[in-house]
Amino acid sequence: MLWVDKHRPRQLAQLDYHEPLTNQLQKMATAGDFPHLLFFGPTGAGKKTRIMALLRELFDAGVEKLKIDHRDFKVCLFPHSCSS
Repeated sequence: MLWVDKHRPRQLAQLDYHEPLTNQLQKMATAGDFPHLLFFGPTGAGKKTRIMALLRELFDAGVEKLKIDHRDFKVCLFPHSCSS
């Protein structure tokens, strides 16, 4: 196991960067009515760490069985000029 993975924050309370975002996610998690969310940002920004911490807050240990998939999409402004 890599050092980074071993010391990765596991709970929202352990995240010490972007505190307003963490507080907002904690409020959403405790409210019960949780919306669909889209996380985006550059590589290494902590998206997966924050998402996994949030999911652990919501679903406890069952989160470890989830598979997170990454897909790239091509945006085409003029469909007739795009190839598949």
